[in-house]
Amino acid sequence: MPVLSNDAVKVTPVTCRTDMTLKEIRDALASRPPKRADYVGGWASTNNNASNMGLVNATPPASEPELVPDGDYPEMIRARYYYWTAMPSAVSTIATTANDDFRVLHGMDVVITQAGSGRVSILVSSRSSVLIRRRDGAIRSLERLFRERDDTIRADFSTSALALDSDDIFLWLAHKVSTQPQIDHQIRLDVLTGISNTDSAQRTADLRLGVDFERPNFLTAVAELDTLGPIELSFRNETAAGKSTFKLKLHLDGGFEIHKSGISYPYFSSSEELMLDASYELAFDLIPRINRIYGDDTAWPERRTQVIMDAMDALQTRYAKQLGDLRARLEAPTP
Repeated sequence: MPVLSNDAVKVTPVTCRTDMTLKEIRDALASRPPKRADYVGGWASTNNNASNMGLVNATPPASEPELVPDGDYPEMIRARYYYWTAMPSAVSTIATTANDDFRVLHGMDVVITQAGSGRVSILVSSRSSVLIRRRDGAIRSLERLFRERDDTIRADFSTSALALDSDDIFLWLAHKVSTQPQIDHQIRLDVLTGISNTDSAQRTADLRLGVDFERPNFLTAVAELDTLGPIELSFRNETAAGKSTFKLKLHLDGGFEIHKSGISYPYFSSSEELMLDASYELAFDLIPRINRIYGDDTAWPERRTQVIMDAMDALQTRYAKQLGDLRARLEAPTP
C-alpha cells in the first residue's frame, strides 16, 4: 500500500482547478468516509493505528482528514483514501463459503495545498499511473468532488505546481556536484549515483553506480544534447539543529522517490515519522529551494555551453588516444 509513512515512498504531483477553500475540501472529504458494507472507497486520516491495510474484508478506523495550518510548510490537507480490490480468483477459491466476497483493503495518501488562484496541488503517494488514475481511486474521488461545482473540471496530470524549471537542471546538478557542491549556506551536494537520458530518437538509457564527467557514456549524453532526467542524487542539509542527509530520485515534475535507508536526521524518530518528515521537507522546502538556486544562477547559460564543449573535447581526446593505441597494437610485429 503506497502511503507516505512506508519505508519506501514515491510521490507524484497533480494539479486541479477548484474554487473551494482547503477547509471546504477537508470538510467535504470528511463527509465521504470509506464504507465497508458496500466496499465504497472514502476518506480518512493518515494515522496508521489499526489501519488494517492489506487485510481481507477489513474496515479502516473511523477518522477524518486533517487540515494543518501553515507554519514551516504551507497550509495543507493530509488525507488517506481507503478502497478495496477483489482478491485473485485463485486465492479466493480457498474460502470456506463459496459465495463470500473477498476484498483487500488498500490506502493511498494525498497532501493538498493551494497552488494559486483557483487551483490546488495534490501530492499523491505513488508514481504508478495505473494506481493514480484508477476510476475508483483518490484522484478521481477528488475530481468528482470538485465537479459538483463545475462539471468541466478535470485533474491535470501533466502540470505540477512543484515542477522544476527545466530538464536542464539535471545537467546543472551534475556540474555542481563535480565543481561547486556547496550550492547555498545549508545544502551540499554529495554524489550523483544515477541519471537517465533520452536521445533524439527517444531511446532511453539509465546510468547507475556513479555518474561524473569521467564516464564516457555520460559525456556522450551531454555532448549529444540528450534530454537528462530523472536523476539519483545524495545531498545534505545542515541547519542549527544539525545535519540531515537525503538520497532520492528526483523527477522533472518535482516528484521524488526515497527509501528509509537513504534518509537521516540529527534526532531520533520512528520509521514512520522519518519518512513523513522527509517527504514534507523535500516537497515543500528542499526541492523548491534547489530549483530556485538553479533559476538564480545567471552565470549558468554561458557555463552550460562550455560544459557541453568540454564534454566533446574530452570524448575526442579519449577516442583519439584509444585509436592510436589500437593502431599500435595492430601494427605491432606478430611474435
